[in-house]
Amino acid sequence: MIIQFCAILLGLSSLYARDEFTYQQYIGCDFNFQGPIGHFWRYGYNSKDIMHVDLGKEAVVSTSDEGSFMAKERQGKDYFIGKEIRLKKICSAVQTVFSQSNNSLSRAAKPTVRVSLREMEGQEYLVCAVQGFYPNTIRVRWVYGGQIVYFGTTTTGLLPHRDGTFQMTSYLTLGNKTRQDIVCETEHISIEGKLQATLEDEYSNLGFLVGIAFMSFLMACLIPLGVTAIIVCMKKNRTQGSVNDSLSRSSDCDIPASVSLMNLEGAQSPVQ
Repeated sequence: MIIQFCAILLGLSSLYARDEFTYQQYIGCDFNFQGPIGHFWRYGYNSKDIMHVDLGKEAVVSTSDEGSFMAKERQGKDYFIGKEIRLKKICSAVQTVFSQSNNSLSRAAKPTVRVSLREMEGQEYLVCAVQGFYPNTIRVRWVYGGQIVYFGTTTTGLLPHRDGTFQMTSYLTLGNKTRQDIVCETEHISIEGKLQATLEDEYSNLGFLVGIAFMSFLMACLIPLGVTAIIVCMKKNRTQGSVNDSLSRSSDCDIPASVSLMNLEGAQSPVQ
């Protein structure tokens, strides 16, 4: 199993041009269930491989003009010893994460993909967060107008979760691109075909959640009001019934005594 990390250590914008310059380091670890069995340390510039460290030969191998300049500054036994110590620490930490996680996943786990918009120093960029997938073989790329975008993109590389799944985040600088036409496309063994996510999907989900929250608020307000109205009506009906009963009893008891006596005498007098 191979775990690859990509750390963007420095990003600069030229003061005299609009070009972007990105310096990257790629750190990789190869390990099995018994522990680390290999590692590598590569350097990139503007998404191109410029050099890598060969610890076995204690040499910095350059693959470009930019790398040649940097390789000259990275020589000496202490430099390679320091690199090897750091790599061992990183790979050991990665192995610890997997040993404490659930690596017994027997089937593929489908990733969740979300696209969001962010801004830094006045520049907008899109973020495609892909999480919870297994195994770790995956392809995440940006598509604009039906064409794959290669420039202006960066990625975190594969990162492990504690549960044994993986995550990856890809970034795309917008520049003069219209964000509505940009798609984050993901291919994985758990997906039939390609999974495409856009910024509009995120807004749609947000609107759906807002709608649910609003309906919940209305229900929370209307249900107590309805119950209160029913209770008031019931009390009102009970009060009206009590008044009617009282009036009925009063009408039966308020007969004058003289009338009652006359009726009684009339009933007792003999018929002549």
